[in-house]
Amino acid sequence: MPGARDIKPLLRSQQRSKSRQAPKKKAPAPPPPSWLDRLPTAEATEARRTIRALEKEGIDGAEALTRRDREGLLPAISSRLLTRRIEGLIEALPEDERALARKLVDRLGEVLSASDAPGALPGWALFETGPSREPTKRRLRLGD
Repeated sequence: MPGARDIKPLLRSQQRSKSRQAPKKKAPAPPPPSWLDRLPTAEATEARRTIRALEKEGIDGAEALTRRDREGLLPAISSRLLTRRIEGLIEALPEDERALARKLVDRLGEVLSASDAPGALPGWALFETGPSREPTKRRLRLGD
């Protein structure tokens, strides 16, 4: 046959590689930005530092607690740390004294939160302090 010698046969390796190629999959859509990603850089860095510090202390739900603290009016982190510390002191007591200690702490929390000094006498309030130990104007409540 004339011209049959001009046709170049496909190499078998070329045929195999074409048939083995899987169709290209679309890359998954990136996850939506988290609340941390939406913060300004300095605030996000501070929030992440706080989360790491809480995790190092063994606080469960560190990210959610940090978010609640940042977005809320009450000092969620300080309250959790104070409650945890008091609970640790109670747990160190003999078992038969713990129930009474919890009742005392609950009552003490009510007294400290009430600021019900009579007449013209000064009252009291517990306030959170920032990293520099300056009061933040956010009132602390035991058990929150």
